[in-house]
Amino acid sequence: GTDTVKATVGGNPAKNTVTVTYVIGNTITISSNTKWSDIHLPTYNGTGPGGQPSAADKIIINSGSTVTVDVSSAVANTVTLGGGGSSTGNLTFNSGSILNVYTLAKNTTSGTCNVNMSGGGILIITGSITGTGFTWTTTKGSINYSGAGSQSMTNGPATYYDLATTGTVTATLGKNTTVSHNLTISDGTTFNAAGYNLTVSGTTRVGDGTSGTLTISYTTGTKIFVGLVTINNG
Repeated sequence: GTDTVKATVGGNPAKNTVTVTYVIGNTITISSNTKWSDIHLPTYNGTGPGGQPSAADKIIINSGSTVTVDVSSAVANTVTLGGGGSSTGNLTFNSGSILNVYTLAKNTTSGTCNVNMSGGGILIITGSITGTGFTWTTTKGSINYSGAGSQSMTNGPATYYDLATTGTVTATLGKNTTVSHNLTISDGTTFNAAGYNLTVSGTTRVGDGTSGTLTISYTTGTKIFVGLVTINNG
């Protein structure tokens, strides 16, 4: 739903009334195998057009269910795999699909939660990945750490196919990491390899012509760049 707040600003002699309308997200619980394109009215009540999920909505995938991202415009505030306890939840990407989410979370104590990108697709994280013990299949596809501020990559996969930083993020490794294809550090972003092993089998691109930072400041951790390293400083 939506809510509206009115505030009066300014002093004598003039006063202005400012009206701000914001979206209050819904929680969408999915308990059967579902395509993202099928999340809409009348079964589901997202706050986007036609009941589709918007960037304010929270999605819970539980009861052993799989949600398949089959669109290039999927958004959510939070996608949580598992409904607690030993329940499971799975997220699968089709080729060409894109999911932009603030938080990807795992809510189980012993259940298996899978993120399968073997078909390709792009997962954009603008906030964080929370919870440990995800099972990642990343033989294809790209994971982009985006948004603003700092992001820890600790709960992400140990092996990426394509890995990118976008927006104005500072993304920092939290474990030994392999990028089996390409690493892209976009303008205005920082990728901090920290004190962990990093292997990039494909190309590494730092910046798109104006900025972009690859930080290697620790004496620990082996950094191996197998392919071409390109620094685009404008």
